[in-house]
Amino acid sequence: MSVNRIYLIILGLAWLSAIVLLPGCGIAKKPPLKSILPEQPSRANEIAWENASLKDLKERLYSSDAEQRVLAADRLVAWDSKKSVRALKKALKSDRPDVVQSILKVLALYEKEIFLEPVLNVLETRNNDFKTLIYKILSNFSSDELAKMLLARLSAPEKSLAARRNLVQALGYTKNKQAVAPLMNLLPGKKDSPLFPEIQQALKEITRHTFPTKTEWLNWWATHKEFSRERWLDEAIMRYQQSLSDKNKQVAGLTTRMVSLKINLLRLRLDQAKKLQAQESELSLLRVALDDEHLAVQKYAVEQLRTQPKDKVKDLLPKLMELMNAPAKEIRDTIVITLGDIGDEGVIDILIAVLADTNENVNTRKNAAIALGKIGQPRPLNTLTYLLKENDPTILLAIIEALGKIKNKEATAPLIECLQDKEKPEEIQRAVIDVLGEIKDPQSIDIIIEFLKDERKAFRWSAAHSLGQIGDPKAVDPLLPLLNDEFADIRQITAEALGQTGARAAAPALIKMLLNDQDSRARELAAIALGKIKDTETINSLLPSLKDADEKVSRAVWNSILLVVNDDIELGEKVAEKLAEMKSLARAADLYQLLVTNPKFQTKELIPRTIRNKTRLAEILMITEKSSEAIPYLEETLKYLEGLTETLPEILKNLNKVELQFDLVRCLYFKKDYRKTLEEIKIILTANSLSAEIKTQVEEIKKDCETQLKNSAEKPE
Repeated sequence: MSVNRIYLIILGLAWLSAIVLLPGCGIAKKPPLKSILPEQPSRANEIAWENASLKDLKERLYSSDAEQRVLAADRLVAWDSKKSVRALKKALKSDRPDVVQSILKVLALYEKEIFLEPVLNVLETRNNDFKTLIYKILSNFSSDELAKMLLARLSAPEKSLAARRNLVQALGYTKNKQAVAPLMNLLPGKKDSPLFPEIQQALKEITRHTFPTKTEWLNWWATHKEFSRERWLDEAIMRYQQSLSDKNKQVAGLTTRMVSLKINLLRLRLDQAKKLQAQESELSLLRVALDDEHLAVQKYAVEQLRTQPKDKVKDLLPKLMELMNAPAKEIRDTIVITLGDIGDEGVIDILIAVLADTNENVNTRKNAAIALGKIGQPRPLNTLTYLLKENDPTILLAIIEALGKIKNKEATAPLIECLQDKEKPEEIQRAVIDVLGEIKDPQSIDIIIEFLKDERKAFRWSAAHSLGQIGDPKAVDPLLPLLNDEFADIRQITAEALGQTGARAAAPALIKMLLNDQDSRARELAAIALGKIKDTETINSLLPSLKDADEKVSRAVWNSILLVVNDDIELGEKVAEKLAEMKSLARAADLYQLLVTNPKFQTKELIPRTIRNKTRLAEILMITEKSSEAIPYLEETLKYLEGLTETLPEILKNLNKVELQFDLVRCLYFKKDYRKTLEEIKIILTANSLSAEIKTQVEEIKKDCETQLKNSAEKPE
């Protein structure tokens, strides 16, 4: 091999060594102790350990608790005194394997040459128990020096066979060329001789060759010494490269951990600022995080901007635009989504450019379309409609959904053209039908109606749903046949759509569905639709369904009845009386309450009618044993009658003031308001038209009220 080549290799080794050993590269000289502990010790325990005496540490070194042993060993190594070293060397000779193992774990974290001899003693005396740990410790030291120490020990004649085996294996682990010749000299002549397998394996580890006999080894060595030196230099470079790779992995791991801590710290500070309602502090923290050197921190900050007030975040838009040039697609996706959430019109052109860029990542383009939809402005319409020719279904779906959110009728024609393209996938066609419903342009009704007869169930459903959203009565006749569709969910959405049209022409078919459909949800939606249509002719047909076996259907029917009668006091009265006849007194009372409290019925012309409804409501409440609730209605009626200066309205001719007064007395009595009852009795007893029967009952009530008050007064407080 040429001198120049050897020189270049040596220079390369020196350069690699400089990189590996370069200060400030982020590699800790000693890995964290918690990596070999069962659990991370608390700060209080750390302080206690720092203050522990040498005697305490020596005792804890033999503890049954693994954590205690490791921490004690670590403190003794760090103590670095003659006594602490002596204590550890002594412990390495202990008969307890757990004690020896704990010390070896700690020594693997340090580069303490003073412990090398005791560790090698363990290697010689302890069979295979701690080989892995010991090899890890040995890796902290120069392989040349280590090889010399191992060879010196191996040459000592008093060593046992087991010790010699371990030392030979350690030499193979060093992969040091200085060990080749001595190992060959130690190689026995026969394969079945002691140490032959171990030396054979060690030589193989170092030279990457294997031969069956000592003679063949020596012959090979004689002709390959020089070549082997060159190869060993190559291998040394490889080892340094591997070491550098390992260090880089460590740096990457530390970087990941540091980034995680940065994000956690930012999250904590943002939470604190939020609790203090310090909006500016939150934005300042996010502004700093956007300039962080690590992409993950920047991405987290971008995500958090979505929770901030839009007017405050606008100042950070230039920075977001700058970050859009980052090569990492993850942060570009996040920024695009955030821009949509911020909703500022100033970012529309950038989002359009991202969407239109066919070289851009598919997911980023999709998110740009979604963001444009969130902003909801018509400016990107031309780009969105032009890109309906897009072939990628993911992007095309996002574009169609964006047009649905913008809801501009200029998109109707391009969407219809897209719908008529038979080469488009089914999911695209369905999405277009749905979006045409969201836009609510009557021009799209005819094309949507065509899909009501489609053999594909999903298309019938989407068409019915979209026609309902548009709500044009023109769709009623085409929709009606779907009330008999074999699928319940088609019948359901059709009933809902007919209700949204508000067309009375749909009422008879919906009544039939309410009375006969086997699906309870379909009956419920039919009832709801009838409530939206508000056809007064349907009332008599709705009433029987109040007794539907399904409670949801019954409730929907009742709510629809209330909607239908809400504008018609006369119809409301008829329905209330019909309910009373059906013995549905609770609902009759609810309906009368709606009539007497509806502001529409408080006009001067309708006041007498409202008074009559109040007396009827009070009567029903008394029948249902809710006398206390009837009191205000009776009082309001009597007050109206007393203040009446004109002739009693015709509608109130049948009212008997004395009977109303008596009803009030009874209600107060049942409420046990005895004082108020006596006050009303005084008034009623002055009436000239008081019948003997009512007078007798009033006298009995009066007597009982006086007794009750007397008994109450005699009771000690």
